[in-house]
Amino acid sequence: SVSKLLGLADGAEDDLACSALTVLARVSRRREHQRALVGSGAWEVLLRHMHGTHKRREATLELLAALTRDNEEETRAMLRREATSFAALLPLVLHERPFTRLFACVCIIQAMRSGGEERRREQLQLPLLLHTALSLLREPHKLLRERATQVLRDLVDLKDSQTLLLLSGMAPTLLALAEGEGATGRERENLLMALGAMAATSEPCRCQLASCGFTSLIATSLSSSCAGVRRA
Repeated sequence: SVSKLLGLADGAEDDLACSALTVLARVSRRREHQRALVGSGAWEVLLRHMHGTHKRREATLELLAALTRDNEEETRAMLRREATSFAALLPLVLHERPFTRLFACVCIIQAMRSGGEERRREQLQLPLLLHTALSLLREPHKLLRERATQVLRDLVDLKDSQTLLLLSGMAPTLLALAEGEGATGRERENLLMALGAMAATSEPCRCQLASCGFTSLIATSLSSSCAGVRRA
């Protein structure tokens, strides 16, 4: 149950706690699951371990990212708390541990999606988030790369003109990553969605992508064995 997993997550044994936090994060992406987490005391556990060991904090950030995903109410609750505020999360985007950087990016993007003053203030950090996401795309860990392409896709969805301009200049790199032999189906799907959204923003961006061979990538993707790639 959620309460039992939260109890394990709040325990003294680091490995067991991190495993419990990870399980909770990966089964808590729907609104009803998020509500169950909050009702069982998830915030108390999260706040206690944001200043724990590097490993515990990383797992805590993963759960925080899941709890706030597409949930404006919990995102605002995150920003109201000092331990999970924008000021607390931003330095973690530069952390030495790649998964910590990833989850910090996800949480900050959630804050930007919530709108209002938070979004205006945090938009100043978009180049940093973009740089971090792009650096994570070159990490050897497959799951990390897949999640990084989702971050990139989320950044494009914010429709910030500066971000889109920076990304359009990196079209050859993104296309090469999507076409690479080591790319998973999820990576290709997210990169295709991001590139497609970029192409929809302006004629110069479409021309830039076309000149880099985007139409060829689309054609080959239509015959992919991965349904997500074909849909993208």
